[in-house]
Amino acid sequence: MGMARTSRVRSRRVWGLALAGLLVALVVPINMASAAPGVPATVTVAVAPKCIKANHTSTSTATATVKDSTGAGVSGQTVQFSTNGDVTFGTVTDHLDGTYTATITSSLTADVETISATAGTGPGAKSGSTPLTEFNIAGAASVTLAPIVPNTVRAGSANTVTATATVTDSGGRCVSGDAVTFTLSPAGPVAGNTTDHGDGTYSASIIPSATAGTETVTAHDGALNSGTQTYTQFGPASTVTIAPATPSVTADGASKVPLTATVKDSGGRFVTDDTVLFTTSGDATFDPVVNNHDGTYSTNVIASTTADTETITAHAETATGTATLTENPGPAATVALVLNPTSIPADGASHSTATATVKDAHNNLVKNETVTFSTNGDVGIVASGTNHNDGTYTSQITASTTADNETITAKTRDGAADRGHWTGQCRGPGAPEPDVDCRQRDGDGDGHGSRE
Repeated sequence: MGMARTSRVRSRRVWGLALAGLLVALVVPINMASAAPGVPATVTVAVAPKCIKANHTSTSTATATVKDSTGAGVSGQTVQFSTNGDVTFGTVTDHLDGTYTATITSSLTADVETISATAGTGPGAKSGSTPLTEFNIAGAASVTLAPIVPNTVRAGSANTVTATATVTDSGGRCVSGDAVTFTLSPAGPVAGNTTDHGDGTYSASIIPSATAGTETVTAHDGALNSGTQTYTQFGPASTVTIAPATPSVTADGASKVPLTATVKDSGGRFVTDDTVLFTTSGDATFDPVVNNHDGTYSTNVIASTTADTETITAHAETATGTATLTENPGPAATVALVLNPTSIPADGASHSTATATVKDAHNNLVKNETVTFSTNGDVGIVASGTNHNDGTYTSQITASTTADNETITAKTRDGAADRGHWTGQCRGPGAPEPDVDCRQRDGDGDGHGSRE
């Protein structure tokens, strides 16, 4: 029995291993099939260089990139290169990564030809194209120099500017393969090695000297010289100005005013690479500063909820500039009304002074409102209050000869019709000398106005 059990166990193990091997054998082909190249969906073509001399010997390399609908390279295709001109092509090489190359040999015709590549045959074939220029065998006829980029750089820094020249033949066709150089005046900055981009353009990086000033650049191709371009080497920040110089904003905790700091060196040249910091003597805040790369730096000052005057300072290296920010109160939100004295005899002659204190939603005194006073009785009252420019407004009340209980109302209007009126009221209990107390219309007696 023991031997039989062992035999069965071994048999099961053998079958198990055989089954596992079968599963592995099945899995491997499936994975290989999923990794197979897809069907060509796009073909893009590039040539390098893009300009070759029409001398029947100069060459360029044509590269076709074939991809499927997922963007993966497709190898193993039949790719053919062709032209609408008279250049010739060498053997096509499949690089097994979706790219295919062939060598182009120039003709003797100076022209621009269209180089095409087709992957596959029949209705499903895909193709792409790009131009190739064959320039005159006589070579360069003119050199032009583009504006220097960027056109400013800090003197003595490791930053560089780039000079780019374009070389063309007598027919305006691009010329590659030439030895183009750049010179600078006054001497000091260093032009690095020239890069031939193969499309008629040549560029070099220029390392600035330690001297601030204006540099003049010229490009040369043999005996040909370009026109000149200039760029500026600036020194350390010397002056900072802020615009606007006297910004104002409503102290509502949200409103913003744009600010721009302009930074210059001692020679009046714009400083374009600084880190500018804005600070305030009060509690306003700022958005992040943006370098506009032209010597100006922008931000927004964000209002606090405190109506006051603050000094804004912009810092650039050791230089500073200032502006005065005025944070104005918001619209009237509350009115507190008091009387002095609080009681007068009904004698037709006695006086009391009504004083309204107006504040915005953040408890700032509102100094530029129009406040009117009124009564529901027959006391004499000056309707148009006197503005004391400190958030208080007063009116004189003259007693009538009627002993009664009257309500004094102060109203403010901020000019926005949808904000309504705010009122403060004072009510007296009666004759002969009514005790006139300042109360809200809702009767809670805290001296603050209420919305009508």
